[in-house]
Amino acid sequence: VAVIMFTACSEETTVSPEVDDFSISFSVNDPQITKAGTDIADGYEWATVDEVSVQRCFIGFYDGDTYVTSINVPEEKPFDAGSAVGKYTVSGIKVPYNKPLTVFMIANQPMDASYENLNLSVLKEQVVAYNNATEFIPSELIKVGQTDTPFTFNADHKSVIIPLKQLAAKVKL
Repeated sequence: VAVIMFTACSEETTVSPEVDDFSISFSVNDPQITKAGTDIADGYEWATVDEVSVQRCFIGFYDGDTYVTSINVPEEKPFDAGSAVGKYTVSGIKVPYNKPLTVFMIANQPMDASYENLNLSVLKEQVVAYNNATEFIPSELIKVGQTDTPFTFNADHKSVIIPLKQLAAKVKL
């Protein structure tokens, strides 16, 4: 009987649990929001509240270039905007535990866009165009960002901050 119990125990495999208490914070009002960098001329107009707003977002998790999982946050689900304009948090995200993942985010993606199951390199190629070139809608400007290095979500690391870069801006002539 002891041999059977030992054999049964040797067949067990470790399963990485999913948890639901991770969060992603993102910001669109840091120095990356402008391509002017530190060489800002007199009269420079910073982004407006509408231009840094986020209506909806896609957050994807990747093992290298391979899609792992994602979350779409629709317009109907309010973000925790905190006290600062352009800073948001999405909580209750389920991701594999103790697995290094690259986090890639698209804010204000086109309503008909479907990014699930795409490898990261393919996704990045699809995001570069603004889908409504005839009308400038400040609150719909597409923004993207990702973690610099793979991030491991676990009991000690329950949140990650992602700075977003805006892909387009209004130009006054």
